[in-house]
Amino acid sequence: MKDNIKKFGLPSLDDLLGGGVSAGSSILLVSDGVGTRKREFSHHFIAECLKKEKGHIIEIDYSIPPHNLLRSMFDTEMLKDLDVSKFNVINCYGSIRGQEEYNGFKIESLQNPNDISKLRFIIDNLRRNIGNNSNVRWIFDDITSAVITIGAEDKVLRFLREIFHALKDYGDDGDLGLFFVDRNSHSQQFVSSLENLCETVIHLSVKPVSNLLLPHLRVMKNRFFGETVLNAEVPYSFYHGEVKMRTELMSNFNLMKRNLINQSDGTLELFETKYLLTPATEFTELFKNLYESLDYNEYRRTTYNVGRNSTSNFYEKYLNYFNVDRNDIPLLIAKHYSSLGYGNLILKKMDIENGLIVVHCKDLFKWDDAIRPIHAVICGGISLIAEKFSGESYEVIETRCTATGDDFCEFIGSPSRELAPLSQDLIKIKDELIIDKSGSLTLFGSRVLLIPQGTLMHIIDATEDLTDKEKSKEILYHAGERMALQFCQILTAKYKLRGMSIIRAYSQIVATRGWGITDIKEIDLDKGYMRAIVKNPLIGTRDSLDKEAKDYISAGVFAGMLEFVTKKKLICEEVKCLAKGDEFCEFIVRPFESYSDLVL
Repeated sequence: MKDNIKKFGLPSLDDLLGGGVSAGSSILLVSDGVGTRKREFSHHFIAECLKKEKGHIIEIDYSIPPHNLLRSMFDTEMLKDLDVSKFNVINCYGSIRGQEEYNGFKIESLQNPNDISKLRFIIDNLRRNIGNNSNVRWIFDDITSAVITIGAEDKVLRFLREIFHALKDYGDDGDLGLFFVDRNSHSQQFVSSLENLCETVIHLSVKPVSNLLLPHLRVMKNRFFGETVLNAEVPYSFYHGEVKMRTELMSNFNLMKRNLINQSDGTLELFETKYLLTPATEFTELFKNLYESLDYNEYRRTTYNVGRNSTSNFYEKYLNYFNVDRNDIPLLIAKHYSSLGYGNLILKKMDIENGLIVVHCKDLFKWDDAIRPIHAVICGGISLIAEKFSGESYEVIETRCTATGDDFCEFIGSPSRELAPLSQDLIKIKDELIIDKSGSLTLFGSRVLLIPQGTLMHIIDATEDLTDKEKSKEILYHAGERMALQFCQILTAKYKLRGMSIIRAYSQIVATRGWGITDIKEIDLDKGYMRAIVKNPLIGTRDSLDKEAKDYISAGVFAGMLEFVTKKKLICEEVKCLAKGDEFCEFIVRPFESYSDLVL
């Protein structure tokens, strides 16, 4: 029977069930009380059958007036997409209105709702008339109302046992049955007997999460699927009439604890993933030993791959088991890792279209004597998520690290075709600084100087003192343009970067050279327009404020860089500046219009 797998109609629930249910199965939803909105599941069950599978529905209705049945399930727009002529209702509720209000579905009334022998005859006759290979869904709404109407649990139980067997007989035709019962309205023996007779059992309950009462679902049993069932308590909610698994709540620590299962084999399992509860010091010591035992490049490569593999497992769980919106997965995984004690992961930017990812982390594991970034395992995880979204390989580097003295860890990612060669440069900056016998200091083959920021500021101040204000602007602005030209030529010649790749490379590299953090807010290469902000720029080292914007070098750099990429004549204006008391420096690059705009 397992070979004939059917779907419930909710992808997330099918995954929790281990892939689906066996044809001919009786699916029992056991509700612990109000608030579970159990009928929403039958709405999905019905819509899946009528809309996608072109099947038939047999609804045994003890709880809702038939003339309100479809209206209570679907709005007018949804009804347009359903073939309601295949919706068959057996009315066990009572008196009904005129046939014109049934919206086209078929109805047959049981004159005496207590006459379950007659009900069995109607069901058999209706199913026989539908014919073979018709993919019928049987819905019993609901068992509790039937017991109230009939008045005897044992009588209803014997009747349902016959219905369960009848469903199995139609298993080859792809039939499934959905049954509801309110646990607290019945004896424990009655509910236990039902659970034993049904192939699939799902518990619905309402539990407090972060001061809210939310419905939860747990698959208790799915016969013939065994180990593949995800026996975890998962919160769910309702959105536009659809059931959604609330996996964002998996970042809630109390929820994590409730779903951490101690298996009989001595292992811990959380959402079908094996876990170890280990002291943070031991975890840190493991990475420290790897760091000290391996060549740094080997350490980075090994832990990078560990991060990719572990994150891949989480990604598939969120996407397949819990059916979350694909765009929400990065944030959910960040919250999930934070709830596991790894530290506080903050997704600052994920701009796949422009090829830039920025993640900040606080309180990650660290040790005191590291001289290079140590969290390549996080880099690997971020790269995996980026690749899933973009469809191309991503490289992620750690540009700030608490283990080397920074206040927080920063991870920046871009497509591998752009960043891979640069990332190897960035993580080797200290090793690649070489001073020869002649006193020349080189970095990757280019001569460089290491000078205090104050020294450069003195040069800028002297330029302003020795010339008039407009002349000093022009000198510093054009110095920035020349710096940008040389920078772009190196990236083009050495790394074969073009267009936006150059802009992205600049924003990532300057953060490792002491020039502050550059954030490209808007850019349009066709129009020659860009808006960028710089946090903690060189101009921020000034001790006093000025009435005017003063970061002329950066303005020239932005103009020159965009000119190189667009081949247009552009100008750059600094509209906000730390020197004036603003929180950061902000620059606008736009097309050159007149010679009066030649400088700033």
